[in-house]
Amino acid sequence: MDYKSFDIDREELKPYGLTCERWVPRIMARSDRHNEIELNFIRSGSVSYFFRDRIVTVPPNRIVAFWGLIPHKIISHDTDDYYFVCTIPLSMFLNWRLSERMIKTIFSGEVLVDCTESNGGYDEYLFSIWEQDLSSNQNQLASILEIRARLLRFDTDYKVLSQNVLSYSPAAARIEKMTLYIARNYAESITAKEISEIAGVTTDYANAIFKKAFGHSLMKHVMIERINQAQRDLLFTDNPISNIAMDCGFNSISCFNAAFKNLNKCSPSEYRNSFLKDIHR
Repeated sequence: MDYKSFDIDREELKPYGLTCERWVPRIMARSDRHNEIELNFIRSGSVSYFFRDRIVTVPPNRIVAFWGLIPHKIISHDTDDYYFVCTIPLSMFLNWRLSERMIKTIFSGEVLVDCTESNGGYDEYLFSIWEQDLSSNQNQLASILEIRARLLRFDTDYKVLSQNVLSYSPAAARIEKMTLYIARNYAESITAKEISEIAGVTTDYANAIFKKAFGHSLMKHVMIERINQAQRDLLFTDNPISNIAMDCGFNSISCFNAAFKNLNKCSPSEYRNSFLKDIHR
């Protein structure tokens, strides 16, 4: 059987849709971003992800859930065994009427994990069934209902994965300092020079190591963080778009609209309206 791994040439924000597939862990040269909820199920060993401001390690035999819009990349793993990845379109996930607590937690960028390992055997069976059903034209509805039911149970027994401290290179440590600073200060008028000083390096060197890790510059990352927050505000508040733009660090609505369309291939109003249309179907 052919297993999937991250394609570095994959278009950013390209949707995966409703899927359940077997992947093999590979160190990722850049972060992935997609607007689905992602479920992972590691069969053995562990996989460590670098999110925008922290490192988390996904343990084996437990369902893990996070919002794929938050930039994430695998930075280490101690297994070459395949694991399951299930992606759920945002509108479908929200229509399932999970608890407000869980929805707010996952959309704040947290990584959620099942509290009990004893579900592992049953969950591995479920993922294998979902994989078969969603890759064919048979029993897809049954799997959709099962995924929803499993998340309803997950909703009553999950916790937030905490940050992990790993040993890694000085360059990686500097990158983590910069990404953490950006995640905490993206709404302010920060500059590449200011960000690089946090890591104790020159701006040119900071941009070089950052681009090698993420595939884009420091200031592109600042823009991505601002747009990430804007997307959350567009979906979960009724704030005027002009207010959202200013709250996320943009100095003008025209700059915000251009940056948003560059990343999402649609305007902020189209993004919000499309989401509302899906929810009210």
